[in-house]
Amino acid sequence: MDSNPVKAVPLFNENNAWTRCLTDAEEVRLYKALPDYLKPFLMVALNTSMRWREMARLTWSDADFYTWHPARPGEQVRGKPAHSHEPNRT
Repeated sequence: MDSNPVKAVPLFNENNAWTRCLTDAEEVRLYKALPDYLKPFLMVALNTSMRWREMARLTWSDADFYTWHPARPGEQVRGKPAHSHEPNRT
């Protein structure tokens, strides 16, 4: 074999961008700048990395009060799939 056949395969363009996280000082400044009604959303977002849509879809049945961990889509809460939105019959 005189040539490498793989050389004809085009290379993918790489996305070398990285996601920057807020510094502790930036988190404090953001918290202080927000109105009171948005502060709980910021705390959930910072501590769970949930996006707005994920937080907006949370219901009480998605919360695990034993571990204080809100369920993300696909997770189990007390043996049931999260976000099932089945009626609570208790």
